[in-house]
Order: sequence, then structure tokens, then C-alpha cells
Amino acid sequence: MLRTNFLKLFLGIFMLSSVFVFYSCSGDDEFVYERWKLGKIVRSNINGSQYLFNTPTDGVTYSLSSRNSTIQPSFGTIDANGMVKDIQFFDEDGELVNNTPQPPIVHGMVNVGDFVICGITLFQDVEQERVNSEGEVVDDESEILWRRMSLVYNLLINKKTGIVYMLPDEGGSFYPTSYNQLISWIYGVTGYSDANGNLYLGYRGHNSKTKISKINIQDSDNISIEDYLPASEMDNLVFYYDENLEFSVNPSGVCAYKTYGSVGEKLKCPGGRIYPIEQLIPDDALGTSGFYYHLFMGHNGSYYIATSTGSVITIYKLLEPTNNEILSEQVAELASESYYGSQIRYSVKNPEKGTHIWSLGNKLVEFSERENTIINTTIEIPTIQSDTHLFYASGMLYIGNNGFQRLTQISFNDYSDQKNVDFQSNGYEAYNIISSMSPELTFTGLRYTDANYVVGIVDAAGNINSLESTAQVNEKTILIRMN
Repeated sequence: MLRTNFLKLFLGIFMLSSVFVFYSCSGDDEFVYERWKLGKIVRSNINGSQYLFNTPTDGVTYSLSSRNSTIQPSFGTIDANGMVKDIQFFDEDGELVNNTPQPPIVHGMVNVGDFVICGITLFQDVEQERVNSEGEVVDDESEILWRRMSLVYNLLINKKTGIVYMLPDEGGSFYPTSYNQLISWIYGVTGYSDANGNLYLGYRGHNSKTKISKINIQDSDNISIEDYLPASEMDNLVFYYDENLEFSVNPSGVCAYKTYGSVGEKLKCPGGRIYPIEQLIPDDALGTSGFYYHLFMGHNGSYYIATSTGSVITIYKLLEPTNNEILSEQVAELASESYYGSQIRYSVKNPEKGTHIWSLGNKLVEFSERENTIINTTIEIPTIQSDTHLFYASGMLYIGNNGFQRLTQISFNDYSDQKNVDFQSNGYEAYNIISSMSPELTFTGLRYTDANYVVGIVDAAGNINSLESTAQVNEKTILIRMN
């Protein structure tokens, strides 16, 4: 199953957008509180940034006594020079929603296609008007007090434009049922987008229930959420070792997933029909003593199945569904040396050549979608297996076994051009590594020389450098590359 690395979440996301939290003084009959009329959030200032970061604030309490107090932001953007900027949200009238010195608190975020989805608490100071004994409002600036209020939102933010959509909390079983289910609600989230821009999220909720949900965004004024699989299937979805669901969705909306107790993966058509993978492989390819297979998504958006029986590797292409029916055809075959590990279990896309690579033993094998050929090379690469850490930058693949402090950098254009990237030998300890289609690999980590947490980059030559102005990050910081 082709894996996509997504950023780990430390707190749950997706909270009820109707939950209010009130702070400061208790009620007093002498005060009349202005009804809080908050407009619909429509825009943010995250577009144009290099990175979006979230530093979880577990257990942090904020003093709300001073309206002018300054609090370290846990959610912000970083530009190319490492400078940090607070995130701001605006309503339909262009008014600033989070109008206090207290920055937003983010309870988790996930990067899906062109969007970032986050559960967030925003703060706003509201006037508290003084009333005299005759019931008249005292028109005296010195008599105006403030009450700080907060509201929890589910936001869908376009990284390129900064446009914000407020996700609904109805129409599906996507959200927790109370504010108390905020903490530890999500263990891991993975996501995909289809050709129409709709989003698909897989996650496990606070009650350990697994879900694959579809967010329909065709009508920006009427975003909806629906369960994408039958309930009985979602209750048994298989997780990876890193708590991410074992599923994917291609541009046509075909969902591939695996359930416990199933002998293989299944594919669900947009129209609803479900195919066990065995129905898409010819009977003679299954063999009498079982078979090994690997389902992966092609550069063209189609699914492929690679099977291995004995020393023969065969690849089938799944044709796009017509009237809810998926057909398969054989496109390539390779008679390989028979040795342990000859089956295909995990593959990696090469976007430079439009091919897929995997390791048989420690030798690189390459499949070309364009030529429908499989080539068994003599090039040696680290073994790619279930616990291998894979990261990507433009033109580069990074393979990490036994953790990710030491990576092998491989050029997609010339597989023999390999370099070792050793964070600790260069004075760093990486905590979070971020793939992107930019030339650099990005990471957050500890710099040994001054004990500072930094945002750093690994360039195409394998050099490690850090940005100097990012004091807000720590070992739990989640970082998303914006472009």
C-alpha cells in the first residue's frame, strides 16, 4: 500500500463550532453585556508564507487579567528568512476576529492537498458596559470594562489564497459531541484530494472509532461532510504502525482500504460498489499456495497491483470505473532472480521519471508507467520496508532506517548519486521532518551548539543549515511547508 507521510498530531482536531468558553469576572446585575456578534470567518493571512507552525501548548494556562499582555504565539507563520508572524483571521466585513494580544490556540492541524485543516480556539475582547442606578448606560471611557471570550472553530484554510471555510458541525458523524472530547481526540490523520478538489480524511477518534470522511467543497457556501464507507467497514479499518489509516483515494474518488479479518485490500467506487482485491486479479495469478501483492497509485492517478508468485513479478493496471465496475489488465512482467524478499511490498514514486522504484533485497527495481516495463538494476539502495522513514524534496528521495537521524539521499535522476545526511554528526537532533516539492527538505530540531530549537533545511547537496529567528519552535512543533 503506497504510504503518504503526513504530519503527526499531538492534540485532537475538529471541535464543535458552537462551543463558547467564557473568562474573567462572574455575572453582575449592574453590568449589561453586549451580545457577541461574530461574523463568518472568510480570510486569513497565511498565504505568502514559507511555513505554517503549531507548537502544542499542553497544560499552559493564560492570564487574562491584562488586555495588553503579550503571550508567546503557538500558531503562526515563518517566512523564508525565519521571521515569525502571528496568524490573523478576518470576517466578512474585514474586521479582525482574533482582536486580543492572546494568540489563537491550535488543537491540531493536518495538511491535505492545497488545504490545512485545523481545530482552533480564537479569542476576542468584548465591551462590558456600565449601567447606573437609573438603568442608563454610563458613557464614560474610563468606566468601560472588557470581557475576554473564546470560540472553538473547525477551519479549512486554503494555503495559496488564505481563504478560510468554517466547517459545519452537522450532517455527519465527523465531530465529537462535546467540548470535553477535545483532548486526545485524534491519534493520526491522513488525507487525499480528488480531481474535483474534494477532501478525504482517515482518522481514529476519541472512542477509537475509525473513520474515512469526505469533505465536499464544490459549493463554498455549503460545505458538507459525509462518511465515505459503510459503518461496518469503518469499524474495522487497519492502521499503520505510526497510527495512520491504511487507505488512499485516487483522483476519481476510488478509495482503497484494508479491514481487519480481510485477506486483502478492498476498493470502493464513487458509486458505492466494493471490490475485494482478489476479484481484480486473474485466477491463474493467484497461485495454489498464495501470492504476494502490492497496491499502489500511479502518477496518472490509476491504481496498479504488483503480484509476485515464485520468481515472476506481474503488474496489473486497474481501469477507471465505468458504471461502478472496475476492470484490470496486465501491463508488465519480470522474471526475477528467486531469493528471499523478491516480492514487492513497498514502492516509491519517482516524479522526475514518472516511474516507481522498490528494493528487492538491496537492489533497485524500476517500473515505468509510460513504457509498461520493469527493469531489474544493479544499483544498491537501502531496503524499503514497513518501518522505513521516507521523505521527499524536489528531485530527491531520503531513506531512513532505524530512525531518521541518519538518512540516505538519493537523486531521482541518477540513483547512483547517493549521499549520507547525518543530523547528529552535523550538530543537530531532528524532531520533525517535512517533505515538500521544493529543493530543500525541512526539519525542526535541537541545535547542540547553543541548545536552541530551530527550523532547518537540507539542501540538494546534503548540507544542513538552520534559520536563525525561530525561537518559538520546540521539540513538539508541527511544521507545514506552504509552497
